[in-house]
Amino acid sequence: MASPENATTTTHDDSSPFAIDSSISDQVLRNAKGGVLVTKEQIRAAFDFFDVERKGVVTMENLKSRLGIFYKDMSTRDYRVLLNNESELTEQTLCDLLLENDIADYDPVAEAFRAYDPDGTGYVGLPLSRCASRLVHA
Repeated sequence: MASPENATTTTHDDSSPFAIDSSISDQVLRNAKGGVLVTKEQIRAAFDFFDVERKGVVTMENLKSRLGIFYKDMSTRDYRVLLNNESELTEQTLCDLLLENDIADYDPVAEAFRAYDPDGTGYVGLPLSRCASRLVHA
């Protein structure tokens, strides 16, 4: 299992689609397979955020309630992909999917910024920022 102590780093390619956001994060930690490093603690935090009802599972409705604010046009198919074509995910299933991933062309910081900047202006709008803050502190 990868950890921050034994992770490798990769610098951004200026020709990537995320080049405009490269100043946000100039290095992405990698796991042993070359994928984006994801820790159990990060998975736990994300799982707790999406497990709205505290039932130990994340459903499509949970994802829609949390992601809908950022991705208004996200299709049911997209939600199914996030759920690995299952009706629900447990924290263990999420760990199995993410801890040893081999996703190389992904910058989580740039993608998170894009969620807060859906119009691609380079800025986070105040209304979206306030709404996101309420979600996090709910």
